[in-house]
Amino acid sequence: MKIFSSIRAKLTLWYIGTIGVLILIFGSILYLSLKKSLERGIDISLRTFEEELSDALHINPYEKWNDVVNKESGEEIPLMYVQIMKISGNGHRPTISIRSKTLKAGDLPLSKRAYTEAMRGEISFETLKDEDNLPLRIMTSPVEGKGELSFILQIATPLKEIANTSKKLLVILLISGPILLLLSAFGGYLLDR
Repeated sequence: MKIFSSIRAKLTLWYIGTIGVLILIFGSILYLSLKKSLERGIDISLRTFEEELSDALHINPYEKWNDVVNKESGEEIPLMYVQIMKISGNGHRPTISIRSKTLKAGDLPLSKRAYTEAMRGEISFETLKDEDNLPLRIMTSPVEGKGELSFILQIATPLKEIANTSKKLLVILLISGPILLLLSAFGGYLLDR
């Protein structure tokens, strides 16, 4: 192990190790912050859409809600899925009463956490998989009718683009990290000579 006996070689190894750790930390922070930022943007658009849809639902009688849902979710934003569930007073899970035409097959999943928060009158956001195992960002919101909680409104959008962007960034980081490390090692080797 004569190669690693000189102080220069040991300093070079420390230098490479430090650079490697810094690249790993920087890449992780970049990846996680980009993913969080993209999700936050989706949450804001879901919330804005929910406010517009809730306003439209409140000014229309229940019999016209199906038309309102399909008009709102179909024309302006084709990648928004809407589902309204009627809450029964006997403690059973809510039943789906209205679905947007954009939600072609299957139902939006309703987690126990989202259901519980909606029953407390709170809005929740979560990422769940649909029936095709694709990620959806789902906002679950309570809807009051006649002064009491009567419906649960769910609005979702697919996260395919966010998943693709995240994967591309991950590939870039996984390729550039080792390349930077090799370049640092080569530079350290040249300095050691």
